[in-house]
Amino acid sequence: MENKAEKLGLPGKMTRFFLENREFGILSMIVIFAWGIFSFFTMPKQYNPEIVAPAFNVVTEFPGADSEEVYELITRRMEDKVKEIPAVDEVMSRSMEGGTSIVTVKFHIGENLENAKITLAQKLRDNMGLKPLGAEDPQIASIDPEDIPIMNLGLTSETFSEESLRSLAFDLADRLKQVEKTSNIEIKGGKTKQLSVNFDAGKINLYEITLDGALEIIKQNNLNSIPGVIDGFQQNFTVEIRGSIENAENMGKVIIKQSPSSTVRLSDVADITYDGGEIENYMRLSQKDSSLPVVNIAISKLKGSNVMTVSKDLEKEIVNLRENFLPDGVKMEILRDDGAVASEAVLGLTSNLFTSVLIVALVLLVFLSFKSALIVAVSIPLTLAAVFGIGSLAGQNINRITLFALILSLGLLVDSATVVIENIWRKLKADKVSSKKEIIIRAVDEVGMGLFMSTVTTILAFYPMAFVTGMMGPYMGPIPFFVPAALIASLLISYTINPFLADILIKKHDTDDQEKTANAKQKISNRLMDSIRKRYADLLKDLLENDKKRKFVILSCVAAFFLVMTFPVFQIVKFRMLPKADKEQFYLYLDLPSGSSLEKTDGISKKIEEFLLKKETVTKIQSFVGDPQIVDFNGLFKGSDARTGENQATLKINLVPKQSRKETSEQIALAIREELSDELQNEPDAKIKIVEDPPGPPVLSTVLVKIQGDNIRRSKEIALDMEAALKNISEVVDIDNSLDENSVEYVLRIDQEKAGSFGVSSAQISNVLRTALSGSAVGIYHKNDDSRLRKPEPEYIVARLKKQDRDQEEDLAKIWISNSKGEHIPLLEIAREADSEAKETIYSDERRKTSYVSAEMGERSSAYAMIDMLKFLRSYELENGNGKISSWSLFGVDYVDKETGETFSVALDGEWKLTLEVFRDLGIAMAVAIFLIYFVLVAQFRSLKVPLLVMGTIPLAMIGVMPGFALLGAIKGTYFNATSMIGVIALAGIVVNNAIILLEYLNELKARKYGIREALLETGKTRFLPIILTSITTILGSLTIISDPVWEGLAWSIIWGLSLSTALTLVIFPLLYYTFEKNNWEK
Repeated sequence: MENKAEKLGLPGKMTRFFLENREFGILSMIVIFAWGIFSFFTMPKQYNPEIVAPAFNVVTEFPGADSEEVYELITRRMEDKVKEIPAVDEVMSRSMEGGTSIVTVKFHIGENLENAKITLAQKLRDNMGLKPLGAEDPQIASIDPEDIPIMNLGLTSETFSEESLRSLAFDLADRLKQVEKTSNIEIKGGKTKQLSVNFDAGKINLYEITLDGALEIIKQNNLNSIPGVIDGFQQNFTVEIRGSIENAENMGKVIIKQSPSSTVRLSDVADITYDGGEIENYMRLSQKDSSLPVVNIAISKLKGSNVMTVSKDLEKEIVNLRENFLPDGVKMEILRDDGAVASEAVLGLTSNLFTSVLIVALVLLVFLSFKSALIVAVSIPLTLAAVFGIGSLAGQNINRITLFALILSLGLLVDSATVVIENIWRKLKADKVSSKKEIIIRAVDEVGMGLFMSTVTTILAFYPMAFVTGMMGPYMGPIPFFVPAALIASLLISYTINPFLADILIKKHDTDDQEKTANAKQKISNRLMDSIRKRYADLLKDLLENDKKRKFVILSCVAAFFLVMTFPVFQIVKFRMLPKADKEQFYLYLDLPSGSSLEKTDGISKKIEEFLLKKETVTKIQSFVGDPQIVDFNGLFKGSDARTGENQATLKINLVPKQSRKETSEQIALAIREELSDELQNEPDAKIKIVEDPPGPPVLSTVLVKIQGDNIRRSKEIALDMEAALKNISEVVDIDNSLDENSVEYVLRIDQEKAGSFGVSSAQISNVLRTALSGSAVGIYHKNDDSRLRKPEPEYIVARLKKQDRDQEEDLAKIWISNSKGEHIPLLEIAREADSEAKETIYSDERRKTSYVSAEMGERSSAYAMIDMLKFLRSYELENGNGKISSWSLFGVDYVDKETGETFSVALDGEWKLTLEVFRDLGIAMAVAIFLIYFVLVAQFRSLKVPLLVMGTIPLAMIGVMPGFALLGAIKGTYFNATSMIGVIALAGIVVNNAIILLEYLNELKARKYGIREALLETGKTRFLPIILTSITTILGSLTIISDPVWEGLAWSIIWGLSLSTALTLVIFPLLYYTFEKNNWEK
């Protein structure tokens, strides 16, 4: 016994340990199951993988500066310094008229968020001396996906005012904050009450009162203070002065001018009201039967917490609030629930996972004996349990990519168990002398090294995917973690638990009684498999014996490979990054020309709402006019928070559930885009953009062209040429550019000499105008309210001119300013008007001034639109005809003007750039995987040639994949995409595994002095069933995800590629081996 043990490899020794320690085997199974179940329920669950992509907006105010000054004195200097940080990946900026610089700093994916923020803040502090006089300190704001609200509640009412709803929202927020793991809660919408003082320009001029003088009097009459303490003999008394304005009536009595003959009170020259102030934006929830103002409550969770758990806890509290706190007449709806979305995805994929387990178990039952099938089937939940346990220890979470990875690995993880049990069964049937334990040990040891090598090669196929760059890296990160973890766990279980169970369940006489005990289905499947195996053996024998036929088959496969690889070139197979997922919402961006009024924007928004709500597929619409939407993951990276102009509106279109409609969200969006262009024919200035949630990492725009050059005028002209070119490309829609419209500003040029002679400063003029036109907060309004109702927000006294006194240019003549002598000077006496075009916002990308042209796609992949664009760029000439192409790549073209030496670049960004980078990285990953597999095989088989024969089976998969996608493309428009490429990488490992299984047994027969033909035939017949069985389980396990529009590409790659490559491998590998090794067989 000891001698035999010494001859065993590690697999045999592990098997012997478990067979001789049954109690340990039982305990191991219990511990693995318990560990896995506990880990599954305690691991955080979310919709997408956690992506650590530190990004920040650095906002610096430089009051009074124009965009060029902001760029040169603030933005440019900051960009140069920020770029000195090694971990910074990208820097983009906007320098805006009026004095605002926004620099967006993106760090490399995976950088620690807190360290990145500290580093950035320190860099800015160290260079504060570069800040020009008058500029404020820069403010850093994080762009963190973890800060995105996971739930949005909407409060509406037909009886409550917007002010009351907003106040109620704060009360609700206080209660929702008590829910465990919630963090920031933002209230958006409604109105905050204020004491409005609207001056009548005619009256204040009649009484010779100026705005600045009136404001000063209001400030002096709105004061609470503690001037001091009275020191008493036995007790001190604090003196408190209460001189604040406590109500509108009290405010009206404030005397702002007095003479012996008259007294002028504030109520004489102004309307004083306690209300929500002027409308600055609209937020509305429109449904089939109502359209009401809405107050949003956006709730975020703590970082690292389980979105599903937090969401469920919030839902429970919402039910409680509806029953016990919400007043009658107020409706509270859940408008967005990321936890519910994640729960639906996770539970759906978990269901798919168990369906796949069941399918695999049934397949095993059909082709193996009941006991063998049971033993192999037990390894599936054991492996999954171990994987969840490993994932929990590694700090992973459960998301849809995690579950896709496990479904992908499901067919692979039964490979080892199937091969082990099939070999045990075969050995027990052949050996009637040795003890059962010894037979099992030798059977495992015989295939153990082959299984180890096949597992290593499969892991090597997946592991390089961990080094995919950009945001796509962490997005697909669960795949190179969970698939190898599952393979390693399944290998160890096949060495230990599977033989242990075989020793318990399988009796030696079971192999002899198989035909007697097999049910009807098993007998049929056995006879069918024997028939197929015999036909296969006859075919292989014929090909091995006939040189012409053998060479013809090999050359036919080579020709077929090169033929199918031309399919993408001729667009028989079409590519795209990822197909769009079927969501229950999408966004509509409405943009009117700069300077359009809020009322006009709202009017068109209402028209769109009314039109869309007539559709059966649309349930409700959330409208944000003049204010940004509640940010989501896609909007965070598209800059939706910057949509604050009165000429901008964002509409969230909510659709009926997927189960209740035939069309996908993409089809609905495409139809709406076309119909709206007809509906808004009378609004030619209205630009509509349909924005759908991406299935993968978001980009600024699906189609994005960046034009860079130091000559701004010529860059703009090139940008307009690019916009015109995109309009001529099929299915490019919603085209827009970053060039500001030529809106006209009303400019007042102060006559410094005259203003100085009157004792009036520019700052004083600016303050008076700000009060008159936009309103100024004079102070806090200390309302005397006996109801003692909570005031969650400060209420202000806001003064301005009446609306009708500031809606025309001529109204500026009604504004007067007072000086220190009490003299009143007409504004237009010390300032003259001058028309001037507003200076445009200056965009910068990687420290070069940039113009953008953006667009979305209709029913076509952006890849082919960008190929058309590249063709245009190759033939494009600069305006003077002196330009030439200095360099070009798939990412864009660089031009140089031969006369001036000016350089310009046109870069193709957006989804095209992401597609190129992802396919490039996946291609590199596959190349590295193939090299590593070859390297390992050389080490194992001590040959340079034989591993090449094994690797030669990899192209066989493409002979199945490409025609398969060509057929799918013709039938249902399916594209070859990034997930399809992941499937191809997986196939490389799977196909090689099949060849290794053949080679391992072939080497064993070689050692037994078999002839080469005899050995190849015996190897094919012996390993036929395990190879076919593992391939069938992998194929059928993948069927459960073909209904997912994003991941069906991976499933179809496995199905088409493995179906053909398995059959071809069983034939081609023996033929290749015979052709190249027959002369070396006896050596």
